[in-house]
Amino acid sequence: MFDLLLISPKNTQLGRFKRFVPVSVPIGVGILAGFLREHGFLTRILDTDLIDISLSAIEAELNQCKKPRIVGISVMTANVSNGYKIASLVKSVDKEVIVIFGGIHATVMPDEVLQNENVDFVVKGEAEYTLLELIRQIKGCKLEKNKLANIGFRENGQIVYTKTSTKMLEINDVPMFPYDMFDPSRYNLGFILTSRGCPFDCIFCSQRVITKRVYRYTDSERVMEELDYIINKLKQPNVTFFDDYFTGDKKRVMELCSMIQERGFHRKASFGVQTRGDSIDKELMIAMRAANFDSL
Repeated sequence: MFDLLLISPKNTQLGRFKRFVPVSVPIGVGILAGFLREHGFLTRILDTDLIDISLSAIEAELNQCKKPRIVGISVMTANVSNGYKIASLVKSVDKEVIVIFGGIHATVMPDEVLQNENVDFVVKGEAEYTLLELIRQIKGCKLEKNKLANIGFRENGQIVYTKTSTKMLEINDVPMFPYDMFDPSRYNLGFILTSRGCPFDCIFCSQRVITKRVYRYTDSERVMEELDYIINKLKQPNVTFFDDYFTGDKKRVMELCSMIQERGFHRKASFGVQTRGDSIDKELMIAMRAANFDSL
């Protein structure tokens, strides 16, 4: 039995190009599932890129969920319409289920999301501690909304928001990504996330809405522990750093490169990153190449 369901809706906006896009792990949902498990809540993850969601499927999943039942749905703009369809299915099976929307679209457009009658709560911004406290209250059958921050809901027909908290999550409080919750035969698990945010304000980027342009990264020793698991346990020959801004701190990257070589990881795997082109220099490129980073 699970404490709650976390659902990643399918993106159908790609149309005929969908077949060219590989299935990727729903990282945001995975991070939340791992964080909640660390705090005693067992989560069932449903990725609708892999599972067809039907009325009977939702009913079967909800039957494995402890009451009061909670369903969290993480949405971007490209998949929010499917998120609403899933919420409708959930409520048609059991109208008492608490449906929570989060993610970038819910953060930017909370009024729109809460106008949907099948959505009970919106979680805005980084969701870990906000969602954890909301779940604790729901499971304890005692909602104290005045003690919650960054939450939206309907009350007496009106949309209401709790206080806004500017406190940022301590990134080292987040446990290692729960790779064990994903089937390696269906996903490429050769990835790692070692930082959050970016100090820049690029118009095309949505992350600034979630992380408020605050850049944070995990301790280097923790990065090595996770790489050891990915390379030696999961046997992944290629590891992609999914950080939005990997080279945000040159000293840190140089340290990671040295530690990768000290542990011999560079002889077992290659590494790729994404970053800004104006944040690299020759010294950094030489160090990264020596540690078997082969793509930017």
